[in-house]
Amino acid sequence: MNQDMNETQTLQNIRVLYADDVAANRRYLKALLEKIGLHTDVAEDGTSALSQWEVERQPLVLLDVHMPGLDGPEVARRIRLLQKTAEDVIILGITADMNESLREALKMAGMDDCMEKPTDSQALLDALEPWVGTANGAQQSEDQHQAILYEDSELLELLMRELPNDVAALEEAFKKQDLSKARAIAHQLSGVAALYRLLRLREAVMQIESHLNIGAPMTEDLLEPVANALAEDLVEIQASAMP
Repeated sequence: MNQDMNETQTLQNIRVLYADDVAANRRYLKALLEKIGLHTDVAEDGTSALSQWEVERQPLVLLDVHMPGLDGPEVARRIRLLQKTAEDVIILGITADMNESLREALKMAGMDDCMEKPTDSQALLDALEPWVGTANGAQQSEDQHQAILYEDSELLELLMRELPNDVAALEEAFKKQDLSKARAIAHQLSGVAALYRLLRLREAVMQIESHLNIGAPMTEDLLEPVANALAEDLVEIQASAMP
């Protein structure tokens, strides 16, 4: 776990492996990573990430912490077991719910550190700087969040399609009183909302997460604020992506 990669490499010649099970997250973060100069490979889950790393041996690995199957910490453990003695590999977790106890647990699993999901290039650069340095050629823009959505119409369409699907899945979990599934969907929604700066949706979903975490009754009236927040945020994000 070498912290001196920045002495020998710049962003423009580092290859990164990024794993996330949410398609909208993968597409947006891949765009951010490439805008700051990183050569980026993506994986849709932990199993794919581990398989790719065994072949490509990327020196920088970014792992979503909460993935089904092999989660981020387990992928980190396995990479460390496979890592050769002279091989420098920086492994960073990505999560929407950062806290110090989680950070320490991830370090124990083999990660070097963990970052909150970055919403723009500056946040990403700030998180990566202690590990890989920065480069003058890194592309930055105050409006990069809107620019990415405007430049990538398929990403906007994906977001507009997947968010309502996720809210519908949350509603179905409530109807079936499936606490485990409701928690997983709510966490995923919260992460996507954080990444895309959907503040109303994130606040509404975080209220549901808090409710579920204390074991309170799963009543469907709790879902109305989520549906309302989603509708308002989607209107706003469509407007922000317009030229």
